[in-house]
Amino acid sequence: MKFTEYSSTIPKMRSAANVLQLEAKRMYLRYRVKELYANADPGKLWSLLLTHRYKRSSATSGEANADDNGGEDLRLDYGGFRAVAYELMFGTSDDLDDGRRHIRKEHYFQHPFLSPGVFLEFGKMSEDSESDGTISAVPLYAYIAKRMLLFRLRVELELCGSVAPTLHSASPTPVDAPRCTPSLTAPQSNGLTVEDLEGFIADLIPNLRIVRDMPPWMLPYYLCHASRKFFFLCDPRGTGAINIDTLMKSDVFSELLRLYESDLQDATIAFPAGTVVEIPKQRFVDVALVNHSDHNIAPIDDGDEEELIRGIVEGHDNEGNVLSDMYRIRVEGESIGADHAGLVVAVPRACVYWTVHTSDSLSPELLAQDNWFSLPLMHRVYEHFTSLDADGDGVLTEIEFARYSNDSYTPLAVHRVFECYVSGGSGGGGGDGDVDIPPPTMDFKGFLNFVVATEHPHTFAAKRYLWRLLDIDDTRSHITIDALRCFTKEVSTMLVKSGLMTETHHISSTSILSEVVDMINPSWHEHVTTGDLDRCKQHAIVLLVLLNFRSFYAYDCREQSAASTNDAYVGS
Repeated sequence: MKFTEYSSTIPKMRSAANVLQLEAKRMYLRYRVKELYANADPGKLWSLLLTHRYKRSSATSGEANADDNGGEDLRLDYGGFRAVAYELMFGTSDDLDDGRRHIRKEHYFQHPFLSPGVFLEFGKMSEDSESDGTISAVPLYAYIAKRMLLFRLRVELELCGSVAPTLHSASPTPVDAPRCTPSLTAPQSNGLTVEDLEGFIADLIPNLRIVRDMPPWMLPYYLCHASRKFFFLCDPRGTGAINIDTLMKSDVFSELLRLYESDLQDATIAFPAGTVVEIPKQRFVDVALVNHSDHNIAPIDDGDEEELIRGIVEGHDNEGNVLSDMYRIRVEGESIGADHAGLVVAVPRACVYWTVHTSDSLSPELLAQDNWFSLPLMHRVYEHFTSLDADGDGVLTEIEFARYSNDSYTPLAVHRVFECYVSGGSGGGGGDGDVDIPPPTMDFKGFLNFVVATEHPHTFAAKRYLWRLLDIDDTRSHITIDALRCFTKEVSTMLVKSGLMTETHHISSTSILSEVVDMINPSWHEHVTTGDLDRCKQHAIVLLVLLNFRSFYAYDCREQSAASTNDAYVGS
């Protein structure tokens, strides 16, 4: 009997029971969440490592000081490791014979990152472990702390997930409802919808460097920006839900964690003097003014509670990375009025927000502008969207979108983006009778999909996205050479029109097509398949040069650029 036939005979009561089982698991996690988090506290782990560290009997005073300060000489023997594990798991380092000794021992040996096997593995990696039977505690702490973090995040994702796996969902499932493919390692885990994932990311924001300082108005745009990359790359088939295993094993999740700090104080940076920041206008009205004796000034309108004004940091109390530390902010005149220029207000760190000019005073390591989830990159993408939106209606028309990336994409490529991925309207305006059908418009979510696809063309999801643009005949299996010729003709025309090449010295569309076909080397000379793209190992380049004429120009001039770079290196 086929599985599909067998599954159709499963009673609906079985499905309902599984749904109840999933909800019972979530209730159990909610009930145990405080205990689980207490056992996954990295601060408590480090304290226990210091308490149970290995103390050499013949250690010199200098070595003892190194251990006390938690230096690299901090070591742990098996007895200390076992005591740390028991303290974290059971709250006691003594193995009391109270009837639960066997249960505790079984949990200890089966623990994923506190079992004796972990100690043995670190012992194999340590060069001097065989001499005294100890291991270095610092790399052990880094390993366990990372696993603790992943454990906590896994629990939070389990609590956020709202879509039951397809095997456990009620039958029949509506066509437009989110569907979650069961995970191989955790088939009972729920899937995450966009709303679930945005809620999870919102809970992480206080622990994300610089992101935690974003102005309140930016939060919904940031959540859309962050969740869009997850769903574009982890849900390429558009099921509307991502299983937890797929999400946590993705490169996108690792990219997000690079901004994460377990300690809130580590995630809160101290703004140095001279940094341009923003503070709530209401806070400026309410707080007492300092270093200003002239009270005969024009009154200040209260304004909107969420309205922000710009100021410059003059100093702060203590280290400046605690939310209660007070900052002295000199308000700029253009933000509050000429009469109040130069006034200094005392504002707690919790009310000091990031602005685009704040980045000028921060190091590149803190800004992490190559990270999709960093606030400066998100702001740059959002600003590009708003700069394209000429009429300010919050969406882009085909004409507005054509200016993306300095008009780098050919008109045919832009038209195909709207034809394939933008819904609404007819694309041509007008209709039967006197009814005018508005042209289709692209929202911020659709804009982000295009950005992710063109920035990560090597991924499977981007290949599907860009392949559809080239598939003019909508065959979904192959693209004819004639269809490719349409795109190469557009590239050749735009190279001349943009001034990158002249009428007398330019590359013909036939030459571009020959170059592309040589790169792909298709198995059949009349069309190209997705298998051909995979075999050529250059689909990321091929797909972009057919849509973006500046990408083709950069590819065509790659040898000249490399030669000039080598000449500059030799000359230096």
